[in-house]
Order: sequence, then structure tokens, then C-alpha cells
Amino acid sequence: MDRGDIAMKFSVFTGVHGPSSAYLQEAYDSLTAQEGDWEWIVVPNGGAAVPFEISIDPRVKVYPFLDEVKGVGQIKAFACSKAHGDVLVELDADDMLTPD
Repeated sequence: MDRGDIAMKFSVFTGVHGPSSAYLQEAYDSLTAQEGDWEWIVVPNGGAAVPFEISIDPRVKVYPFLDEVKGVGQIKAFACSKAHGDVLVELDADDMLTPD
């Protein structure tokens, strides 16, 4: 995840809703298979839980969404406001990244 001599940090963000939390482990496994500098911003809401094994990874930042949800865009904006990377990448909780 770099561009020649320019190293870039990727901020991957995921909003997690109740039912989709069942797939978080697979999304996490696909993310940890990536090379380079990345962080994962996870925003659980609606009763979603982040497994302890994921939450203790120092690259993972969990920010529960405590406000009343007015739409998925609000959660995405909140997640992006917590990101510190050069490139922002959305990863749905029930999706996986390919190794390349």
C-alpha cells in the first residue's frame, strides 16, 4: 500500500449495524492480510458489538456512534472525521478485501 517512494497511510472505515457484526471477523481477517500502513475505524451502532480480539489490535479504533442515527451517511461522516490516513476506504462489515 505505497506508491513508489511515497508511503501512504490508509484509513479504512466501517459502520457496523447489529446483524452485520457477525461478519466482522472475516472483514478483519481480509484487512490484516494487506501490506502497508493502515488503520481501521469501526463505528458500531444499533446493538452491534466488536469482538474483543479485534478491538485490542492497535490499528483498530472503535468509536461507538452514540447519537440518534439519521442515516448511513451520518455514520460514514462520523467515521471519516476520526480517520488520520492519506486515503479513505470504505469497507462494509460484511465485505472482504482481496489479497492484492
